[in-house]
Amino acid sequence: MKYDFTQARKCIETLDKRRFDRALLGSGDAFRHIVSLVPLLLHLNHPALPGYVEDAPVGISDFILSNYQQNFLSKEHPELVEAVQSAVNSDAVFAPIFGIYVMGSFGSISQTSASDLDIWICHQDDLSEQEQQRLAEKTKKISQWASTYHVEMHFYLMTQQRFRNERYSDPLTKENSGSAQYMLLLEEFYRSAVRLAGKPLLWPHLWVEDEKQYEAEVARLVAAGELNPNDWVDFGGLGQFSASEYFGASLWQLYKGIDSPYKSVMKILLLETYAQEYPNAQLIARQFKEDLLSGHSTAIHHFDPYIAILERISQYLTAHSEFKRLDFVRSCFYVKATEDFALYHASNWRISYMKMMAQEWGWSKERIEELDLRPNWKIKRVKESHNNLVNFLMMSYRNLVDFARKHKINSSVIPQDITVLSRKLYTAFEELPGKITLLNSQISYNLTEEHLTFIEVLGNKNFKDGWYMVNQPPHHMMFSKERVIEYGESLNKVVAWAYFNRLLTAETHLHLISQNIDQL
Repeated sequence: MKYDFTQARKCIETLDKRRFDRALLGSGDAFRHIVSLVPLLLHLNHPALPGYVEDAPVGISDFILSNYQQNFLSKEHPELVEAVQSAVNSDAVFAPIFGIYVMGSFGSISQTSASDLDIWICHQDDLSEQEQQRLAEKTKKISQWASTYHVEMHFYLMTQQRFRNERYSDPLTKENSGSAQYMLLLEEFYRSAVRLAGKPLLWPHLWVEDEKQYEAEVARLVAAGELNPNDWVDFGGLGQFSASEYFGASLWQLYKGIDSPYKSVMKILLLETYAQEYPNAQLIARQFKEDLLSGHSTAIHHFDPYIAILERISQYLTAHSEFKRLDFVRSCFYVKATEDFALYHASNWRISYMKMMAQEWGWSKERIEELDLRPNWKIKRVKESHNNLVNFLMMSYRNLVDFARKHKINSSVIPQDITVLSRKLYTAFEELPGKITLLNSQISYNLTEEHLTFIEVLGNKNFKDGWYMVNQPPHHMMFSKERVIEYGESLNKVVAWAYFNRLLTAETHLHLISQNIDQL
């Protein structure tokens, strides 16, 4: 493929703008305000602005004041307009921040009002430890400011050499995969990144047939005078994948799936798809770049990273005749894409696209209506959905174990993170006597029951001795196995299960029956 950096830059600038506009579509004023001001707050450091930290390194390469930022300063801080201009003029001399990029669901079909923002800040390699600490403190204060608007934001400080060092040593946290995910994180970044400010990313603009030759090709272009590395941010190519990383990344997504199942289901299956193709995985990021640079694709939604994931795993599951899993994945995708269904007007592109997809899948009107009502599902439907999710995660875990055995991977590869993740998965899914199983809280927002009846059964040939819970008052109830919500050998366990799964609240009417079952 012939290099045409000018044309590629226009294509990617257009894509960035489109994703940015879509990210704001349907979002509230607060979200729009936060996203629009983040680059300004990282370009300036002033006591009158959020995120001020004394002597924090600020200044973004090639910074251009947007209309929104200009209006904000003119209205709220007119005294800073001159300061911004001075910062722009001095940018050519010293700009410690090369670029700011947001990755993940931003601008995609899976973005909702509750979606957080993962923002990468690429800074100079030679910032001192103290300067990095001050910049990190500044981003922390910006995050705290954003939270006052109910916008969750996470910043990650990066250098261009970060992924070339073949290590990612940050500790494992709720938002950070630690060493469990390394090059796969970069691949996700490349397929979903939107530039907010600063230099463009080199990798999406430069096609190479073999990713392992990416660095050599960059060096050749620089030596030939065809490429000025100072014009770009370059985190490197995608030629360093290992079997152990697929294992660690899959384990990480399984861990994330405990709390955020609908989003993780897609990523788990994508990793399974990649693992099946290892060591020659057809990465979505590369396909995205090839289609973009070649101009082969004109599909409206083609470059949405989450739609691309669905297309890829659909091909994988269809090829393996796993139609039950495919139907389950489609349901998860629909749920994730329509989480804010009630907030979007009828012409919103997300809703229009999902209606089109549901029609292509042959879904009935009743099924669509049932999924649309998911936030209000009650306990029986929630238990069914929860069990389906657990079964999916356990199947994926078994496939992961098979992959590890095939490629002779063991826990010594990434000892600390593998141990932590394995323990969390074990704790979540292990069944033990007396353990209270918690249903996933994302399935339904309100499981509160108006009435709960606890029935003790002793010596009945059709029922095991113990306590049964039914979500109806006694006088409306015909007791049968189909009506039972939960069973336990002790009353304490059944009551605890109802309480911790949010069925039992202060408003719930409780009924206790400990007589012979035939008298009901």
